[in-house]
Amino acid sequence: MRVIHQRCCALDVHKKLFVACVLLWDGEHAVEERKMRFGTFRRDLERQKQFKLKRVNARHFHGVDGKQTVLADAAWPAELLQCGLLKASFVPPREIRELRDLTRLRVSLLQDQNRVENRIEKILEDANIKLGSVASDIFGNQRHADPQGDRQRR
Repeated sequence: MRVIHQRCCALDVHKKLFVACVLLWDGEHAVEERKMRFGTFRRDLERQKQFKLKRVNARHFHGVDGKQTVLADAAWPAELLQCGLLKASFVPPREIRELRDLTRLRVSLLQDQNRVENRIEKILEDANIKLGSVASDIFGNQRHADPQGDRQRR
């Protein structure tokens, strides 16, 4: 394979540690391959500031046959990166990520609320209290209200 980047480093991130594999190339052959383990605390991560980072989906390079170890896991993406075969994943801007987090939280809270309301309604029906037969919404929720206010429909 043709080498595009003379210096590159691939990180294999795990829960409690990450492994860095640094490859150096002099134009004809590999000069050095160095593998190092780091912790996942902030002080450990900040030791890698000198590199331009590229986030890659593991599905793009995993599936290699052979015995895999934690150190060997980082070498394969480093070789692919050195040859320019890894495409960076899209990482949205911080504002979009925060908005997505809020949206996911809202959906989760609404699902929790719906689950609790359904349980309460079932408990009431088991006690032979059938509020659902006399009220369309026994909790008085306004979830499906018109977002434009009390606009009249024709």
